[in-house]
Amino acid sequence: MLWDHCFGTYEAETEKPEFGIVTPINTRNPILINTRPFARMFGIFRQQRTMRRKWLSIFGAPGAL
Repeated sequence: MLWDHCFGTYEAETEKPEFGIVTPINTRNPILINTRPFARMFGIFRQQRTMRRKWLSIFGAPGAL
């Protein structure tokens, strides 16, 4: 926000942002908390049939598939 003001590119937010996680966490184990998203991403990667879709599953925008 500071840089936006300095360069004149600041725009006030028009929508209230929602913060948080998409799926609930049912454990307090920090290793599982940090590895589950990668395991899910790998599972989605394995389900894709073409290399383009595999690439998008890793590097594409959320919901690109």
